[in-house]
Amino acid sequence: MKRIGIAGAGLMGRMLGFACLNAGFHVTLIDRDPINSKASCGFAGAGLLAPWCEAEKYDQAHFEMACASLNLWPDWVRSIGIPIFFQQTGSVFVSHQQDWPELERITQALAQKLGSRWVPQWRTGSSWQALEPECAKKFDRALYFPEEGQVEAWDLMPALAKILNEKATWIAKRPILAIAPGLIYTERKSFKFDHVVDCRGLGAAPDLPHLRGVRGELVALHAPEVRLNRPLRLAHPRFPLYIAPRPDHIFLVGASQLESESMAPIALRSALELLSAAYSIHPGFAESHIVNSSVHCRPAFADNRPKIFSQPGLTRINGLYRHGFLLSPLLAQETVRILNGQGMMFPELLIKEECCEGNEPGKMYPNLPVSNPSPT
Repeated sequence: MKRIGIAGAGLMGRMLGFACLNAGFHVTLIDRDPINSKASCGFAGAGLLAPWCEAEKYDQAHFEMACASLNLWPDWVRSIGIPIFFQQTGSVFVSHQQDWPELERITQALAQKLGSRWVPQWRTGSSWQALEPECAKKFDRALYFPEEGQVEAWDLMPALAKILNEKATWIAKRPILAIAPGLIYTERKSFKFDHVVDCRGLGAAPDLPHLRGVRGELVALHAPEVRLNRPLRLAHPRFPLYIAPRPDHIFLVGASQLESESMAPIALRSALELLSAAYSIHPGFAESHIVNSSVHCRPAFADNRPKIFSQPGLTRINGLYRHGFLLSPLLAQETVRILNGQGMMFPELLIKEECCEGNEPGKMYPNLPVSNPSPT
């Protein structure tokens, strides 16, 4: 079997590891954190699968990728075989009356960008009441995106870890010093593979100098008095917001997007804006309890598009920005095609490298013993 070494066991590393197992490869993941750690950026995501709601930020090629990846999710969930909260019942966009111009602006921008790919679906009256009865009391209309969905990160990440820990080799608590074609260098030894895939996110910044971090903040609320059937977005010119419902009356409230790589706890201003906006959507949030808050930095390039860099023996996946959950199935599938020597479905993702960027790891760490991980 071809031996694949994956550097980084966050969302992208786990999704790729699972895809590589299904493709018949021997998989080794190497990561700095314990297997059961919640430090990965994937645990700080709401798991929204929303190509249309986010299309204003995409170019046409990026939108096509997002739609293709959304279509992969139902089969992914089935193939994992472990119960995961996943639904594809659409999402809705609403606005307060004073912010209707912002929702109209979003609608016009989407119509101009997507053309015939999208016909605005407005819900009013009984059709809106049937979708979200409690929100229909506050908002008299909504923009509906019927094909969008959501997945629960706190279900998905442990499920993938369980499978990979059983069927692959997972080398945990091992900080990665550097990578090179066919090699991953750690503090104690280097590991040799037929091919290495770098999924370290911001950890790959020394090799990808144009990579930046975009800070996101998320608050989880337990609100027994609130009922939402699907993700809801609030159009606002200053602080747009989403609320993602989960089982047992848990609601994820987020959408803050800061050009910062700070990992400090959630800022007071962000918390006030998020929670005030949530209360403005449904008064039941006034009696909710804050379950937790999370902060993390998503890796992004200047154009906010994902990229796959490849050369013999080494592939890098990075720049998933705010759309890691949405795009990861497609990026995993495309990377497996590269590993199999097949043509890609979206070749515009691929950037061919002439050689490993940055310093030469072999000269930096010449005395590290080399290990060849064997199948478990």
